[in-house]
Amino acid sequence: DLSRRLEEHRTGRGSRYTRAHLPVGLVAAWSFDDRGAALSAEALFKKLRRSDKARIIRDRAPFRAAPFAAELLREARA
Repeated sequence: DLSRRLEEHRTGRGSRYTRAHLPVGLVAAWSFDDRGAALSAEALFKKLRRSDKARIIRDRAPFRAAPFAAELLREARA
């Protein structure tokens, strides 16, 4: 529930990081088939470099956990 989570962060009831780094805004969102897939994708996204995150957001690239995990592994081996 993106609207609920965003409101929690804006009112200081979200994570400690966002409480200390206001204002909070939503710049991109992706949908997934289930919560597990969404949590996996979020964990992978958080591991990316800032420049890679910015590229994905700027290009509005689709973010899917399985293909993205394969891409991360290729980059890690390079």
